[in-house]
Amino acid sequence: MIARFSILVVLLCVSMACSTVVVEEPSPDGRYLASLSANNTGATTSMMWFATLRKTHFLATESTIFSAEHLDRPSIRWSGPRQLVIEVSVLDKDIGIRETKWSDVSIRYVSPAREPGR
Repeated sequence: MIARFSILVVLLCVSMACSTVVVEEPSPDGRYLASLSANNTGATTSMMWFATLRKTHFLATESTIFSAEHLDRPSIRWSGPRQLVIEVSVLDKDIGIRETKWSDVSIRYVSPAREPGR
């Protein structure tokens, strides 16, 4: 029974192209959780990156706020309780989803080469 369940889980992951959570960052006040995930769909395709946001209460649903491929690893950080910063290597390259607001959280995108003081 356990072997059948394990095989089913593996097949579901392969068919759904499972993603791996790379980092999770709670907001400074603990109300929100931002996550960065990677999805490597195979040897012939590039890495797909996703950033999601959700409230930290038990039944919160997660929303994808950023997705991109063909990028170096992005990073996420909070600059305040309602300000999330997503750092990407190139701001205009193969970005699918690029939300600038989610609930009462503002989302800013920066590139290391373009951000002053970095």
